[in-house]
Amino acid sequence: MTTKHGSLSEQEIKRLQGGELILNGYDNNDIAEIVGVSLCAVRKWRKKLANNNDDMTCLVRKQGAGRPSKLNETQKTPLKDIDAVPVEVEVDCADIGMPAVIFL
Repeated sequence: MTTKHGSLSEQEIKRLQGGELILNGYDNNDIAEIVGVSLCAVRKWRKKLANNNDDMTCLVRKQGAGRPSKLNETQKTPLKDIDAVPVEVEVDCADIGMPAVIFL
């Protein structure tokens, strides 16, 4: 399934799996365990479904209300090819006298 944002994200897949389990009568605790999310998330999904007549599309990400992009599609294309590589930075933690490694 694709959306106006392209393919479904991992979060959206979890929401839809959870929604399916809700509609099939599963308990919140069971859903949280099966899908791998918090109980709070399951409660939000259940409430959202109830407020939208059990329409599963309410669990899919909607278009953001933020400022429109200043880049056109041609300008965005090369940015999609950039891989986000974690950078390792060593920090000396003077408080405990031990070096710590932080991933940014």
